[in-house]
Amino acid sequence: MFPTSHISARLSLHSNTHVKCNALYYYLTSTSDLQLENATKKFHFVEMDWIVHFPKCGNKGKYLTYNVVFIDRKKGTNQPEQLVRLEKIVENREFENSYPHTVGFYKASSGEGEGFKPEYLEIRRIDNVEEFWLFLNALDI
Repeated sequence: MFPTSHISARLSLHSNTHVKCNALYYYLTSTSDLQLENATKKFHFVEMDWIVHFPKCGNKGKYLTYNVVFIDRKKGTNQPEQLVRLEKIVENREFENSYPHTVGFYKASSGEGEGFKPEYLEIRRIDNVEEFWLFLNALDI
């Protein structure tokens, strides 16, 4: 297991809480010894094969301004994770023109690449962005 003293030392380098959380999130996600099931909330947009991860902390205010990790799985298994504002995703033309979306909330997945199989805790069909906000509210994002 990863020593917690190293985490606090890493965090002390940053003065802003938002930066602290994001630095910790990226550090932890790159550390294979840790399970982050409680650190992020993960959504799979099934038809588009997009994944959006919400960090556990660091985001406040309107959902549009939240920083999230975005992965477009359609572009291949070597697609890097991108840190983007949620508005970049929901205001994307492909997203807007593809309603309804089937969105699965999951904590863990088995497999990677073509073998990716999220273990969904909840799946919803959303017909507009307001329904997505309601989904996020229901999960206490």
